[in-house]
Amino acid sequence: GYVPIDLITGIRIPFIIPDNAQPLSTTQNVLDSLVELIESTSNLDNFILRIDGYTCDIGTGAHNYNLSLRRAKVVANYVRMNSTRAVQFEVFGHGESDPLLPNISEKNRRANRRAEARILQKSLQTRYTE
Repeated sequence: GYVPIDLITGIRIPFIIPDNAQPLSTTQNVLDSLVELIESTSNLDNFILRIDGYTCDIGTGAHNYNLSLRRAKVVANYVRMNSTRAVQFEVFGHGESDPLLPNISEKNRRANRRAEARILQKSLQTRYTE
């Protein structure tokens, strides 16, 4: 089946305002393109949409973990509400770990406030059951 390359490499969804998980207009535009890509995927049965949320380094670790998870959930909920396709999700928060750029300037911190979405094949996931 056809999967758009951007969904395989990953879509970066910006959350540029510190301590905020609301989709502003820039975020909204990227979320709309994400939904369009999902709509154009031919068969989603064997796929999961993995969404990872991130923050910059402002705030405590626990606070940033929760904020990153909220950002990822905002993306999942947006897709759920706006896509006609039944999508399975995996949603993760990473807090301030794994920044794109060092948190040494406001410009870099803005880039680190993001979520990332990509399609994964279910068969390639490693799940161990006891």
